[in-house]
Amino acid sequence: MSSSPHFTTIRAANDYLAQRIGEEAARLNDPLTDVERGMLYFTAEGGLSESMHEVSEKFDREYDQYAYEETIGFVVKSLQQRQTAEEQQVWDDALFVLADGDHYLLTLIDGAKGDDVVASLDRVSPWLPSWDSRDKRPRGDWLRLILAACAVLAFALVIVVALASGFGLLRR
Repeated sequence: MSSSPHFTTIRAANDYLAQRIGEEAARLNDPLTDVERGMLYFTAEGGLSESMHEVSEKFDREYDQYAYEETIGFVVKSLQQRQTAEEQQVWDDALFVLADGDHYLLTLIDGAKGDDVVASLDRVSPWLPSWDSRDKRPRGDWLRLILAACAVLAFALVIVVALASGFGLLRR
């Protein structure tokens, strides 16, 4: 287990993060249910208690995982925008303690960082090629990629020629 100045156990680090997330959710007038709070402790490492198994099964039956992850991501973003440097250090120390394990909470927190990037990629994904053979790409996918690459290269060439002539590098 990793050492941290603020946390001596995985449970203490997880308790801290779960408490902060729960407090922020309540501050945002969207308090976490017992099941949602319980899922902040879920780990894929095995050795789950009977009550954790029950929480996980209830979550799988009654909750939309993507909506939950989006909600927790929003709460984490809000929390991190309001944290002081000292609070951020304690938060980072807790994450450091959990980093050696396979904790769902780490996935939830990490997902909060990538939402803007994912949303941007969703807008351009029809134009990006897929290397996954299971992915069915629309006809002409490679043609669009080649045309886009040619357009970028042509634009870059125009810029280079304009700059070169502006600096007098192109003489007749």
